[in-house]
Amino acid sequence: MRVHYRHAHRAYTHPDTGAPAGTGALQIMFCDRGTPSKDPAQFTIYQAIKDELVARGMPAAAIRFVHEAKNLQEIKTLFAQCIRGDVSVLIGSTEKIGAGVNVQARAAALHHVDVPWRPRDLEQREGRIQRQGNQNLDGIDIFIYVTEGSYDTVMWQKVQAKTLFIEQMRRNEVLDIEIDDLSGGDIGTAAAETKAIATGDPRYIHQVELDDTVKRLTALQRAHSQSVRNRDWQVSVLERAIPNKQRAIDELTPFARAAAAHASAGGPPRLTVADTTYTERVPASHALAAACRRAYTAGKDRGASRFEPIGATIYGIDILAARDLTHDQLLLRLAVPSRTAEISGLELLSTGAGPGSDVNGPKQLGLLRRVENLYTGLPEHHARLQHERDRDQAALDDFVTNPPAPFEHADELATKDAELKALTLELRMAAQSPEAKAKAAAAEQRMAARGRKPGWSLLLNPTPALVEELGYPSADALRKIVRARERLALEQHDHQQGLAGPEHDF
Repeated sequence: MRVHYRHAHRAYTHPDTGAPAGTGALQIMFCDRGTPSKDPAQFTIYQAIKDELVARGMPAAAIRFVHEAKNLQEIKTLFAQCIRGDVSVLIGSTEKIGAGVNVQARAAALHHVDVPWRPRDLEQREGRIQRQGNQNLDGIDIFIYVTEGSYDTVMWQKVQAKTLFIEQMRRNEVLDIEIDDLSGGDIGTAAAETKAIATGDPRYIHQVELDDTVKRLTALQRAHSQSVRNRDWQVSVLERAIPNKQRAIDELTPFARAAAAHASAGGPPRLTVADTTYTERVPASHALAAACRRAYTAGKDRGASRFEPIGATIYGIDILAARDLTHDQLLLRLAVPSRTAEISGLELLSTGAGPGSDVNGPKQLGLLRRVENLYTGLPEHHARLQHERDRDQAALDDFVTNPPAPFEHADELATKDAELKALTLELRMAAQSPEAKAKAAAAEQRMAARGRKPGWSLLLNPTPALVEELGYPSADALRKIVRARERLALEQHDHQQGLAGPEHDF
């Protein structure tokens, strides 16, 4: 009401035409629970808020529920009334007056009557007032309502945790490989939080806080341990890879030098197939193609990792082949460290005699050129191996120079864990004390006196399905019967105890 009276005489203009649009601000209330019901006798928080505002002097016609609008045209009319100043308070759910609603021109205050479950919903709510076109240039108010000792606090904490995580993701600052489950699906945690709130005992509340802290620190410890294991694994891989690359470099060095010299001198390749040395390209390509086709056929019973000589050499280096059955390819490489050439089965078979074959040249010569490239590419492959060795050595040196630091929260985790265990033991012992047992027995006796059994509260807050299952016309009818049964059970209990049967407050 303070906002209502403070802005009662403030003049606004229509956002589209600029014409005067009367006085008085708009306040937006968001409430996703207790929305209006078709049953006028049923309590709803919406109607309770309206009744309270009317009792304090606000005109009933100026308080509107978005749920009153039943179709798109009625919604447009309601929003137009908000812009004109006919509505002082608009109450609705995030779904109905969240994203896409533009009534910000005269919006002076926003009220979070309850807490939404998703940070996105919170942003959409506040986006209705924190928006370009709001004419309250001296500032707006955002109100948050939390009931002390209720579950509201827990829900706001959940939204805060989700928001922080989402912001970390947006900024690429998530360093942990594990995060807490923020979906609210942990029944045990929810039960503990509810119990702590219900008892009002600060020790139970502290127990829940300690448990959350220990879980968070334990997750950080697991992430740290996993990071250390990953680092150790990378070190072991590098320690094996560097000597292997060095051996390959040493083996390849003389051949790379020879290949570089041959490339500078030019001339035809020196290819030997089945003890015959070829120095002319055409006969050399015929012989090489035949050797490759034989290797392709022989490789059908071997894996792609098993390279065997094909009976041919180039400049004295054996040519090796393996067959990749998955991709129907012949893989060619040299007997010294080299790259691998991939020849498709169709391309290879087309170099042989037969319909559609290319016996005379282009594909056979192309195959020869690819084998030549394996040889002439040895210097480049040698340089690549050296680069990889140097890169791996630098990475290994960095790992060795910067060993992993110990878990920075180890002391805090140990302290909090010990405190949690001590408090849990204290609460367990307190629950088994004579006083606690006497209190529990008294509560049980009070329950029995009213005929209440475990789960009795479900009958006072029944779901529509339960009402239908029990055969009652409405939830109020079921509650009325339950109250009558409790009253009868208490009267019978009092009679058995020899009491006069005074009136009891239910």
